[in-house]
Amino acid sequence: MVFSSLIFLWIFLPVVFILYFTAKEQYRNIILLIASLFFYAWGEPVYVLVMILSIVINYIYGLKIGTEDETKRKRALVGGIVLGRRFLTGRSPLQKKVVLTAEMKPEEGYVSHPQIEPELVGRTALVMAVLRPSGRVMVDGRYYDAAAENGLFVARGRTVTVTRIEGGVLYCTPQERKTE
Repeated sequence: MVFSSLIFLWIFLPVVFILYFTAKEQYRNIILLIASLFFYAWGEPVYVLVMILSIVINYIYGLKIGTEDETKRKRALVGGIVLGRRFLTGRSPLQKKVVLTAEMKPEEGYVSHPQIEPELVGRTALVMAVLRPSGRVMVDGRYYDAAAENGLFVARGRTVTVTRIEGGVLYCTPQERKTE
């Protein structure tokens, strides 16, 4: 379940709101805790146990930080930070289940966006999907992601000039229409 899914928006969220606002104040945090665990379990049930472990550990350290003794508070804070950091970023068997550690190298074919030749700046392109302000343009028979400068709306079929390239996106300005 994702935040933009219909199940979340029309079923899960309204049910949680109703339960939360009709419950006595003392039960509201428990309702949110259960709803959160259910939400995460929907997507990947195996990680719910990891979340519960993390919640329990942080709760215990939070209680220790709430003590009156200054030395115990400092130790609990440092211990909580060290354990939490080790839990997520340290070299442990648990890290392999929780943290994405794979490297995606360009040599292996992984790219965040295609490399675009800087020579395209100043070239004329044809709008293939409406720029509102983003869409697609075609230059020399190749399609590119594009965005209109200054958030302009540019209709399909119009010609534009590529003004700059940034992050794999061609930024364009519409060309003046020729009147006959």
